[in-house]
Amino acid sequence: MNCMANVNAFIEYWDLRTQFREPFSKSAFKHGPLNSINIHGSPSHDSSVVLTKNEPSFYESIESGVKQLVTLFIEKMNWITYSSCEGHPSYQGVSYKKRNIQLLPRNVHEEKYIYQILDVASELTNTAIKKQFENPLSVKVHKEFLRSGETSYAALKLVFENNHCREMTYFSMLQQTYTDFIQYFNEVTFP
Repeated sequence: MNCMANVNAFIEYWDLRTQFREPFSKSAFKHGPLNSINIHGSPSHDSSVVLTKNEPSFYESIESGVKQLVTLFIEKMNWITYSSCEGHPSYQGVSYKKRNIQLLPRNVHEEKYIYQILDVASELTNTAIKKQFENPLSVKVHKEFLRSGETSYAALKLVFENNHCREMTYFSMLQQTYTDFIQYFNEVTFP
């Protein structure tokens, strides 16, 4: 379970054309080896500053391997994203990280809507992958919770899963799977 302070304020400011708080300096997040972007700049850490789409450093804080899809979710669908990772190979004894994007629905209706669209696009992608390869990867939508103080909020996590293949195979197939998912996502949302 992820944690974030002031989730209600974060949602409110996401929809306003104003910043959530005073602008963060670019030193609030660091670029590290393997293209990782977080507060430490290390692929072994997950902690990061959470920004709304209205903050000047928002798009700069998104790793390039997920930036296109995060941007699509925000600009075309008006969905709230609060965390993402492009996926990173093993590094200094820390196991690899899977590509993922986490979303924060504003209410139960939006949660169902987002889940349905992501699930259909995932299934179309997974079917296409099975036709071409031995199915080393799949795309899945997980229902999760985001904790803020004593309150838990429904959240969704889109994950590019590894179906028991080697790490090297996962990363060699990841970009094609990601590209396929974007194609099917666009077909589902904008036929």
